[in-house]
Amino acid sequence: MPISLDEFNKLPAEKAVGSRVSNEELLAELSQHAMTTAEVAAFLGVKTGSAYRRLKQLLDKGLVVVRYDGAKAYWAAAQTAQESNF
Repeated sequence: MPISLDEFNKLPAEKAVGSRVSNEELLAELSQHAMTTAEVAAFLGVKTGSAYRRLKQLLDKGLVVVRYDGAKAYWAAAQTAQESNF
């Protein structure tokens, strides 16, 4: 739907960042309990695909681990998972 030029001029020139949650905050949350990709997406305030990409980057760096319950993926901080024999 079109907007007026006045409304347009009030909009920010920069695109908003998808998630303002840092990797450190995410890893702290994942050190408390394992979460599904959808739960991580809700925590980050992003879509599931964006959460998956971020989790995959952390996985590639060895910072998280993933386990599967059927088709459902659960993610946890790597160090925490090793300490509790995840």
